[in-house]
Amino acid sequence: MNKTKYTLMGLFIVLGAIKMICVDFSFGSEVDINYKELKIKSESGIESDIAFFDGGKEMAVIFAPGASFSKESWYFLAERLQKEKIASVSLNTGSVTDVLNGIDFLKKNGFEKISLVGGSVGGVGVLEASNKLTGKVIDKIVVIAPFGGNPVKDKNISKLFIVAEDDMMSSSAEVYRLYDNSSYPKEYKEYPSSNHAQRLFETEHKEALIEVIIDFIRDN
Repeated sequence: MNKTKYTLMGLFIVLGAIKMICVDFSFGSEVDINYKELKIKSESGIESDIAFFDGGKEMAVIFAPGASFSKESWYFLAERLQKEKIASVSLNTGSVTDVLNGIDFLKKNGFEKISLVGGSVGGVGVLEASNKLTGKVIDKIVVIAPFGGNPVKDKNISKLFIVAEDDMMSSSAEVYRLYDNSSYPKEYKEYPSSNHAQRLFETEHKEALIEVIIDFIRDN
């Protein structure tokens, strides 16, 4: 009897831990989300896994995760945008190839106003993809503590650079240099924290950060 009791207690502890991990993975967001998981392929035949959140045809956002994250890490923000009638694509990696695949997918589906949002390595993917594009392909980019990359000189793209002031992986000085060497229009936001990139959504700045990103995307 006692053995069964302790076995059940152990199972409950494990299940509870799994639930905590799942909640933490989505930054504490337990939401009723509506999306489709798809495989998209570039003209060169390279395949990407994405989650597509339908939200209307006026605007769309592409989310590029950092190296330790996957597409699910952006679902909480994709769901918020969906409520704002903004569609989005969440990528499984932050590579330049996946970002370009995402842009191609949205263009083929009739989206004209496209923004890119990336954290850490995903921020690098956003910066480098933006530098590969010619003509007015995307409207805006948001990079959260990009882990490298080059400034964006395209004056047709509005740029928002975000970083924690004590980020130990992407120093605020390096991110500011990227901002400073990019062309206008551009904005720079620094938060009092040491959390890196997407980990900023785990801090007390979460809601303010979400509002800043949504307002930037919606602003015409």
